[in-house]
Amino acid sequence: MANLNKLYDYSLVGNVPPISANAQTKIDNHNIVDKDDWGKSFSKDFISELKEYYAQKQGHKCAYCRSRITPDGYTEPVEHITPRKLKPHWMFVKNNLVVSCGGCNSFKGEDNVLRNNEETYGHNAISCPSNSIEYRIFNPHYDRWSDHFEIEDKYFIKPKANTKGPFTYSTCGMNRYQIILDYLFSQNIRTQFSQKALTSRIRKEKNGKKKEALLKALETIKNSI
Repeated sequence: MANLNKLYDYSLVGNVPPISANAQTKIDNHNIVDKDDWGKSFSKDFISELKEYYAQKQGHKCAYCRSRITPDGYTEPVEHITPRKLKPHWMFVKNNLVVSCGGCNSFKGEDNVLRNNEETYGHNAISCPSNSIEYRIFNPHYDRWSDHFEIEDKYFIKPKANTKGPFTYSTCGMNRYQIILDYLFSQNIRTQFSQKALTSRIRKEKNGKKKEALLKALETIKNSI
C-alpha cells in the first residue's frame, strides 16, 4: 500500500508551462478589462495548454487537497491563487495559476490570500508576488506540499502547525468528506477496511466539523455496499 505522504508530495518550483507562441500572442495582444475576460475565445488555447501541463506536473491531483483530477485537467477549473476578481491583470500570470478540484476552487472563493491587503500591491501583471513569503496560502510555485501538510493515520490529511497548512486547510474547506473517500478509494482499499479505518478515526476525532465529515464518508461507504 502506497505511503500517501510520498505519493501526494510535490512542488511546482521551476516548472513553467511552455505555452505556444500562438496562444501567448493572443493573451499579450488582448487589452484586459476585468475578471470576465477569463474564458473568452482569445484565452482558450492558453487555458487548455496550461491545464494539461500543470495537471501532469501535479501528478493528476488537486494543487491543494491532492484528490484526483482528470489526467489533462480537462474538466477541472484553473485556480487563480490570487482571485481574478481582486487582481484581474494577474489572470494570466503563470505562477498565479494551478489546477485544482472543483471543491477547493469553489470553497476558496474570492478572499484575499496575500500577506498584505491586495491594494498594497500593484495591479499590473509584473506586480504579482514571486516569492513564498507574500502568500498566506500554500503556493506550489514557491512551496513544497510536505512542508505544510502530512497524512495522519495513513489516510487523513492534516495541516502542519505554524505553516501555511492551517490557513490553506480552512480556506479551501479541506475537511470535506469527499477528500477522505478519494484518499481511501485511490488506494483500492476494501470497503470493510475503509469502514474500519474511518470508525477508528471517528473515535479519536474531537473537532466537530471534522467528525461530521468522517461520519458522512462512513455513511457513503456503507450505502455503496
